[in-house]
This record gives sequence, structure tokens and C-alpha cells, in this order.
Amino acid sequence: MTLMVKMNTNAMEKNMKNPNKIVVFDVDGPINSAGATQNIFPGHNRSPELDLGDDPKDFCVPNKNFLKLTLDILYQNNILPVIGSQRIQMTDNDPFYGNYVSTMYQALNHFLGSKRPYLGEDIAREIGKQLRENNTEQSKNSILELYGKKFNIAPDNIILIDDNSGYKEHAEAAHYKFVHAPRKADTNSPEDNAYLYETLFRTIPAEIILNSLKNSNECQEVKDEFEKQLLDVFSKNQKLQIYQVQVLSQETIAKEVLKDIQKDIMHTKWNSNFFSSVKISSNSGVDNTVPKEMNKILQEIKSAQDHKQTWDTTLTKVHNIINESANKKVHLCLNRNGQIPKDFYQNTKAMLQNLRNESKPELDDESLKVTL
Repeated sequence: MTLMVKMNTNAMEKNMKNPNKIVVFDVDGPINSAGATQNIFPGHNRSPELDLGDDPKDFCVPNKNFLKLTLDILYQNNILPVIGSQRIQMTDNDPFYGNYVSTMYQALNHFLGSKRPYLGEDIAREIGKQLRENNTEQSKNSILELYGKKFNIAPDNIILIDDNSGYKEHAEAAHYKFVHAPRKADTNSPEDNAYLYETLFRTIPAEIILNSLKNSNECQEVKDEFEKQLLDVFSKNQKLQIYQVQVLSQETIAKEVLKDIQKDIMHTKWNSNFFSSVKISSNSGVDNTVPKEMNKILQEIKSAQDHKQTWDTTLTKVHNIINESANKKVHLCLNRNGQIPKDFYQNTKAMLQNLRNESKPELDDESLKVTL
């Protein structure tokens, strides 16, 4: 099977209020790799007699360029990376852990920028404050649960990335996804960065990953090496190919549902109030006047048709519009059957409620072949 999905990504938005997925990054391991010799931020109150990188308080990001590219690609596609380190549970004035907390946030500001749209400090502190007394030594599900509640994301759309494989069983038992980041291979090798590529392939169609990479502001040399490693890891790992089929399956489901919604809106005749409606036309010759909120839905669907965002992302945005519109008290339009837009929104909302919980197809590991 050859992946044929293509897309041009837009510039990243400054704020992401409604992500369709969340990637929860542990910090020590996936980001801060102890003992590295490059991209080192000196730890808060570190021992001055130790060389830079030798103090456990130091913060080292040897694969900074590859990490940042991954974060950018995720964010471009409405997937929000957040901090899932145990450090977020600690206070800055803790006699032992305080230095590690301060260093983490300062180092992330240093390497990724204080105005970065992902791995947000404010959100991490908000979540961590609720977990002061929680024991996350055996399971990080409490962290994942709070992030899910904050952004209204179901567990199967939340991924935990951690170097401790002991978290995997608890996470997957609660329907979260888990990516292991052992960080034992040579720095910046395909094997060392494999956890980044697995995260991308488990969340985004491959062709969209490549197009998002092209639109990145990173230097071409880094992007070329990133793409080379990405494709090398993909070609050698059949599990990643299976994950891609699952991602593309979700794209197909989302596209078909949105096409039905689009058809319903465009072909329903509304007796519309001038101030609450918009005139529309289509290449198929359909002319109509629709409520303004429905026009917002049509615009989101058009963005997917124009390859500006994934169908899965579009479905999330449309779902949010429908949820907001279904709760509005005043709708000034009627269709010819006497229905108001609220009826349409509520009926569509009910249809979408269980979509994200659709069972995924059974896949034959031996026969499945996906190539780029």
C-alpha cells in the first residue's frame, strides 16, 4: 500500500484551545538526556567544581534540533505537546527538588523559547499543583487524566512518551498510548531519535509529516537528515506501518462523516434572517443561504479539501463548533420542515459523540505493507 495523502500546512497558531490529540512528554530522558556533551544548560545552584554536564542538575538536550522539529510538526497538525515530568508536581522552594524544577523551566525557555506554543510552563504548573500529594512512581495516569480533562481529550488520543517502560502497562490499561524513549543509542542516531518518529507516525499521516517538515523554519541540512532518519526508521519497523494504517483509517472515517455533514448543510433550504445567514455557492452549482455557524463548518471542511489541515483535525474543529452552537438559545432561521438550526446541531452532535470510540480494524501483521 502506498500512502497518497498530501497536505500543505498553515503557519502555526499562537494558541491551541482545542487540540485533537495531546502528547505528554516526560522530561528526564525524552528531552533532558544526562551525560550529553552538547546543548547543556547549567543547573540552578549546580556544583561549581563539576564540569558542565556532570552535575545532575544540569539540563542537556543533545538532539535539540530533531526534538524541536518534532514539536513543531505536532503543533502544526493540532496536536499539543505538554510536560509530563514528575518535576511539575514539585514546588520551586522544595529543599531538594526545587533546583530541578527551576532548571527545567529555565532550560526549556533557553532551548525552545519563552514564547513557545508547546510544553507550556503555565499549563504544567496548573496540572502539577493538583498533584502535589500524588504518587506517580508506578503510574502517570493521574497526570494524563488531568491533561485529558483540561482539553476534553479521550484517553486514546493521549500519548505518554517516557524512558521508563514501567509506565506502559498502566497507561495502556486505561486506553492511553505509550511510546518508549530509552535513549541508549548513539546521540542523534536514527535509533536514538526513533521515539520522536514513532510519535509522529502514530498521530499524523506520513505525507503530512513530510509536508509539515518542508514548511518548517529549520535549516535545510537538519531537515534533510531528519527526513532521512524518519524514512529509515519507518522502512525497518512494521509496527510503525501498522500505526500508519490506523491513522489513515481515522482520516477516512473523518472525511466520510464530514462529507455527509457538508451535504446536509448545503442541500437544506433555510428561511433565513438577513443578520444570521450567509450566502454560499459551490463548484457543483449548489447555491444556498445558511446560518452563519453552519458556514463556519463549511469553511473548516473546505480547509481539509484544500489540504490545509487533516480531516481528523477538521472533525475536531467541526465538533467543537457544533457543541457550542447546540447550546445557543437563540436561532433565527427555520428550514422548510420547521426545524431550527439547534435541532440540526443537536442531531449532528449525537451522531458524532461515539465516533471517536469506533473500534479500529483488525490488521494482519504478516500481510500488511506500507511504503513511502
